[in-house]
Amino acid sequence: MRAGRLAVTLLAVGLTAAGCGKEKSGSGESPSPSPTTQPDDGEISVRAAGLQLIGAGYGGDVARLRPLNESEKGTAVALLAVADRGELIAFDDEASQVESLTDDQGSNLLAGEMTFGRPGFEYRPAISADHRALMCRLAGGSLPAGGAGRIQVRAVMVFRYSPSGQHIEARVQNAALRKNTQLQAGPFALTVVRAGEAGWGDDKMQVVFQSAQDLTGVADIRFLDAEGKPIASRRGAAIRNGFGGRFTWDIECGLAQKTDRATVVVEYWGDATTRRVPVRLTVGMGL
Repeated sequence: MRAGRLAVTLLAVGLTAAGCGKEKSGSGESPSPSPTTQPDDGEISVRAAGLQLIGAGYGGDVARLRPLNESEKGTAVALLAVADRGELIAFDDEASQVESLTDDQGSNLLAGEMTFGRPGFEYRPAISADHRALMCRLAGGSLPAGGAGRIQVRAVMVFRYSPSGQHIEARVQNAALRKNTQLQAGPFALTVVRAGEAGWGDDKMQVVFQSAQDLTGVADIRFLDAEGKPIASRRGAAIRNGFGGRFTWDIECGLAQKTDRATVVVEYWGDATTRRVPVRLTVGMGL
């Protein structure tokens, strides 16, 4: 096998256009969504924060030389979304649409086989601690043509977003932490689908809540003992399970002590909404 032709990673790149938080109609843009999903306050801007080009390596599965230690050949653009106010809650990779990822010679960079995943947006992006910024990866299995100088991104990114960033707290007093217990915490109907000894790590107990509702709007889940004192715990991400349009959402919590009952405190964004952001980027080398 011959050595690959290119392996490049740039931490900063040039661009000539950026996505803006309010979707506009006309001039080829997608039509504005309804007012129920597109509030007037708050902007989300999207810019390119990195560009990665990985060519073929050398050798077989045992003694393989991988460019930049990456095993996935192709093109990837890191996209950074920043809210000018409020808080970004989550990125919806299923509702988001990639219209095209091309070079300036018309090559379709979404084409080609990918070893892991599929062309398009990655499933779980990283969110900053203050929820003002989110970074995700848009990838395709092909490389730009020889002599190409720019990468063009055309997409619509869909976010769960809180314009105010306001958190609301709902408490379920003296809840039984056992399987099939049902809780109503504010707008969220939760069912305990697992409660028992944790199978790994430092947690003494594991509790898994499930709902037919989208739980990405849950900011935190905490537990209080009978005296109202906090029980040390951690909360995992909201995970969607299912297929064929039928989904449930799970949140797994780990507690530092075992308990049969606790006050469950669910903190959630009070004005969580959906924001569609058109992205039109032309990315150059920039260094």
